[in-house]
Amino acid sequence: MRLTAYIACIMTHTKNDRDGAEDSKDATALPAATLFRTLSDDTRLRILHLLMVQERALCVCELVDALLLPQYQVSRHLSALKQAGLVSAQKRGTWAYHRLESTPSIKKLSGLLAELLVGEPYGADFQRLEMRLQLRANEHCVVGFVSEDELQQLIKRVATQQR
Repeated sequence: MRLTAYIACIMTHTKNDRDGAEDSKDATALPAATLFRTLSDDTRLRILHLLMVQERALCVCELVDALLLPQYQVSRHLSALKQAGLVSAQKRGTWAYHRLESTPSIKKLSGLLAELLVGEPYGADFQRLEMRLQLRANEHCVVGFVSEDELQQLIKRVATQQR
């Protein structure tokens, strides 16, 4: 089944289950075309993939380091994902942590995307994120934005301290 047909099918069934709650944060509250436009960007799919496989909130700087993209670009795509109702954010001090919304239709969509988002660049993004998450303290980001070289040095330092 084609991706667009599958998502349309999910949205149709979920709309019937919503009992007319138009102010819901669920992605089905948006027109299908808006959702498809949001999902049509490679960077947004890469961000969704990382949020799906981690199943925990990620800060912008962790996503920046994993995706090797500038902060403004990651923030712009996160904003589009939030407007579509796919992602939510929670501010903790200096950092904003983003997570995938946990509505029934997004869970169904995540299942489909998990099957489709394999190979590159998704695998490399995930590996970089896993390395970056080693720098957390008490499950919080404490590093901020770093260059790729600085990230590698920090990871090596943490790895030697853990031995």
